[in-house]
Amino acid sequence: MTAFVVVNPRSGNGRTGRGWASIERALASVYPAMSVGFTRKQGEAAALVRYALREGHQEIVAVGGDGTINEAVNGMFDADGTTPQHAVFAFITSGTGGDFRKSFGIDAGAEVAIERLKRASVRRIDAGRVTCLTITGEPT
Repeated sequence: MTAFVVVNPRSGNGRTGRGWASIERALASVYPAMSVGFTRKQGEAAALVRYALREGHQEIVAVGGDGTINEAVNGMFDADGTTPQHAVFAFITSGTGGDFRKSFGIDAGAEVAIERLKRASVRRIDAGRVTCLTITGEPT
């Protein structure tokens, strides 16, 4: 399985970018055949993930904060809400807040996250999309 790693180098006040060389070496022990894409602006993680899935990558790894993880997950779904059947999502949180990882009881730190990836098993989860409208029915 080839992994596509989407990285937000500005997450964690730039900590992800400064520590990327170390994170990349550790990730290579889990995903020897990985491709990497760096975000430069908001919304780019979703586009990079969609492109990677179209190109045949089956595992997506988001490296960044809660916003990067949110965008990457959204990129897993086509406009009609479907995702490739065997697509797998993983993450390494390196933002400032870490609300996503806290919700799952996961400790902070890239090293901890990579060790979790080494022994983790794939499990199916349900995902949904929420669309909000204004009081007049316009999309927000």
